[in-house]
Amino acid sequence: MKIIFLIFTLMSIAVMANPKVKEFDLEANMKNMGLEFKKAVKAPNKAVLTEQLFKLKKLIRLSKTAKFTDGKKKISLEGLNKVIKQIELSEQQNSKGQFNQAKETLMRVDDLRKEYHEHHKPPSIWNLVFSF
Repeated sequence: MKIIFLIFTLMSIAVMANPKVKEFDLEANMKNMGLEFKKAVKAPNKAVLTEQLFKLKKLIRLSKTAKFTDGKKKISLEGLNKVIKQIELSEQQNSKGQFNQAKETLMRVDDLRKEYHEHHKPPSIWNLVFSF
């Protein structure tokens, strides 16, 4: 009887010690990416830009692990990969002392964001009605 009680107690402790894994929140991560992007664009010097680009790239890589809905995974990963390439180009320019050019290159990320967000918009009523 004591053994059964001990096993039951240990199993209960194991269940309580292993909380459910929280699902990745892509929307929150995207908001954080936007914040880091704004900080990078406003970076006053090379060191701050380097730090912000690092943080931004880390968040983007994390976004690539998300579960994308409605068959949008391929296009989403394509967009995220393009963003990473732009950030890496900006990092290279920044490390070469081309601070202003690095920030200009970084602005292409915003264009990519707009382009790839179009793929995730729900269809308009006109598109649904007339199947455009």
